[in-house]
Amino acid sequence: MADYYAHESAIINPGAEIGPDTKGWHFAHICDGAVIGGGCSFGQNTIVAGGVKVGGNVKGQNNVAIYTGTEIEYDVFLGPSCVLTKFRRSLGRGRRLVASWMPLTSSSPC
Repeated sequence: MADYYAHESAIINPGAEIGPDTKGWHFAHICDGAVIGGGCSFGQNTIVAGGVKVGGNVKGQNNVAIYTGTEIEYDVFLGPSCVLTKFRRSLGRGRRLVASWMPLTSSSPC
C-alpha cells in the first residue's frame, strides 16, 4: 500500500517516486521519473513531469505545471496556474531572443 494519497481521478505513473503523506488531488498527473518528497500536495489538474525533483512540504495549487528538469526545494508554495520549466532559449515576436538558458531552482526565501 502506498504511503501517499491519490484521488481516484489522479494518474500516478508507476515510475514516480512519491514520499509519505503526499496528496494528489482531482486529475493530478505525476509522471514516470518524477521524484517528490513527503508532505506535499498537488491540486486539481496539476502535472509533474518526469525528471522533476520536488522537496518535502511543497504545495502546488490547482492547474500548476512543473516540466522536466525543474528542481523545487523544501517548503515552497506554487500559486494557482503557475508554470515552471527549463528552456534553452525562447524566441519572441520577430524571432528575437527573449531569454537564454539558466538553471531553475525554486526555494523558500528563508
